[in-house]
Amino acid sequence: MAEKSRAYASLARVTSEEAARSEFLAFRLDEEVYAVEIARIGEILRVPPVTDVPRSPDRIMGVAGVRGRVLTVLDLRRRLGLGQPEPTRHARILVLPWSENESVGLYVDAVLQVYRFAEADIELVAEGLGGDVGDHVIGVARVEGTLVVVIRLEPFLEL
Repeated sequence: MAEKSRAYASLARVTSEEAARSEFLAFRLDEEVYAVEIARIGEILRVPPVTDVPRSPDRIMGVAGVRGRVLTVLDLRRRLGLGQPEPTRHARILVLPWSENESVGLYVDAVLQVYRFAEADIELVAEGLGGDVGDHVIGVARVEGTLVVVIRLEPFLEL
């Protein structure tokens, strides 16, 4: 009986540790791997035709029509100082609900996979890291020898 209750206690501990993990969608920009909380993403789209908007800020790639609605597409690469994207068949748009009637799309080079991180898995970054870029980064997680940069979405959504 004691063995059985120890097994249940161990299972409960594992279950509570699993419950404390959050899911993050990993994607590639240039040669780097980034991740955002998956709960913030409404859908993932193949890149539709994107129309340039004259005199718009650099971080706005353009607008696209998606199911009869206009979607503003933001260029994460430019915002992070990575340069102009080279569109490939792997590129995607991460659609983020922004307000009740509007969504914003984030252009990424490729969607990779979903990771489950506990808070302790993410090493927080220093406050003053890289000036403006530091505001976008929560921390870094290590997965099988790869560094995954966990980013904060709010600074990207400030149009």
